[in-house]
Amino acid sequence: MLAVNLPYTSRTNRALDADCEWGMEQTLLAAVYNVLSGIQYGLAGKKGAKKPKLIGPSYMVGKKNERKLKSVVMPIEELKEKLQWFDEQAGVTSDG
Repeated sequence: MLAVNLPYTSRTNRALDADCEWGMEQTLLAAVYNVLSGIQYGLAGKKGAKKPKLIGPSYMVGKKNERKLKSVVMPIEELKEKLQWFDEQAGVTSDG
């Protein structure tokens, strides 16, 4: 329960997910940098020039065909049971 209530940028969350260090502002700046670097690379027109290295969270710099999130297939009844468990833990009651 402690890890759920910790700030997103806490050391524990950073140990679990390195991308949590990238806030909205940093991610947008990285995207702008990547676009401008690509434009500069394209306009240079030199043969054999190295492509600029992309910066940013892993979902921005990973391969295009790389799956970022793992999916879990489960029946809808099982999903409802799991969600009900979270509601019970939080003390939420459903009215019909």
